[in-house]
Amino acid sequence: MKRIVIGSAGSGSGKTCFSAGVARAAQRMGLSVRVAKSGPDYLDPLWLSQAVGGECLNLDLWMGDEDGARRAAASSPADLLVVEGAMGLYDGFRPDSDLGSTAHLATVLDAGMAVILDASGSARTFAAVAEGLCRFGAARITGIVANHVGSDGHTALLREALTSRGLPPLLGGIPRGAFPTLASRHLGLSYPPEQAEAILDACADAIEKHLDLKLLLSCAGEGELESISVSTREPSRRVRLGLAWDEAFRFLYPEALEMFQQEGADLVWFSPLADPELPPDLDGLWICGGYPEMHAEGLSKNRSMVRSIQGFCASGKPVLAECGGLMYLCEEIRGVDGIWHPMCGVLPARAIWREKGFRLGYREARLSFDCLLGSAGDRIRGHEFHYSELEKEPPGWERVFELSGSHGPGGSEGYWNGSVLATWVHLWFPGWPRARTAWLERMRGGKQ
Repeated sequence: MKRIVIGSAGSGSGKTCFSAGVARAAQRMGLSVRVAKSGPDYLDPLWLSQAVGGECLNLDLWMGDEDGARRAAASSPADLLVVEGAMGLYDGFRPDSDLGSTAHLATVLDAGMAVILDASGSARTFAAVAEGLCRFGAARITGIVANHVGSDGHTALLREALTSRGLPPLLGGIPRGAFPTLASRHLGLSYPPEQAEAILDACADAIEKHLDLKLLLSCAGEGELESISVSTREPSRRVRLGLAWDEAFRFLYPEALEMFQQEGADLVWFSPLADPELPPDLDGLWICGGYPEMHAEGLSKNRSMVRSIQGFCASGKPVLAECGGLMYLCEEIRGVDGIWHPMCGVLPARAIWREKGFRLGYREARLSFDCLLGSAGDRIRGHEFHYSELEKEPPGWERVFELSGSHGPGGSEGYWNGSVLATWVHLWFPGWPRARTAWLERMRGGKQ
């Protein structure tokens, strides 16, 4: 399987359009293509997934580990794996290390790397930026792509500048305006709209017209990915895990869902916006993150679902509510419309969406005492990604997490009442089997 990682000097460089365009253009050539995203991203993967009509992996080397990334990448062989990088090429867990960066991932996957750079108003300086990226760290950059070029003559100057410095070849020059603009909102790109197919076709058209796709494929890494095999035992009893999924709640990792299924969970989907009540006979409930602040009115009006959620949370069965799910369990949400909307009232607090005050970063959570994710002292990693906050701490609920991140200790969090865990942290279950096992045992009626 050929493997190509798409990197850049920073966010907003065109990586998503380029990655999706390459993936779809390669499919047009008759290749089987898989896609993946570096890092804890939920939105770009929706576009990449639609580009190829298949699942998009998340590959993260801090929340998970190197072997897990290799195993995931090798799990379903194809002719080509296209991996979109995150942020800048060397941006990862900390500013003094490549750990968790796109460069780190490319090395672990033994992949070739195409770096897309903004060429606006530059020629030889474009080569200086490329050379800096090539020499800064251990990334094996095998090709350079120029974005926002002004003309064929401009592309020729860029190619000559790279050649003069002995740098990797220019794979192509994408003219200014050749890629469509992807709509965005707070937290990142918008969900793919109804016209997404036309947008993705335009991305592929730009690749076919302006990129030497065969040269890019020749720059890809290939060969076997060695990883440690993981055996799964037959579960003692299968359980029914209810999963919130609609326009308000959509932040889940496919790898986590697959692992829960393999280990004994039957996934039962429901919509807090549209369904009148929860599905019957659930053993557990997972309300993931998303955009409840944008759908607060609709969530609030569905009072029969609110009552169903309230009843389940009072039953003593285990519930995990992450970020947007935490907000939904609050008494009220003040959404993007500036209006307070009544919610489930399970968590005695009110959530406020703020236009500023973005919280973003990796988090490691150490359990202070036993809960649905394990025993005191156990750890699990994840990330925060939100503009909202609680108006006050919920009284009567214990804080089960001691958090740490790239800047050291991060305080206590994770609100727990004995069966419901509400947290701002999006948890990375693929890399933490003890947490999966603990939750499944709770759903089977036991305690870890």
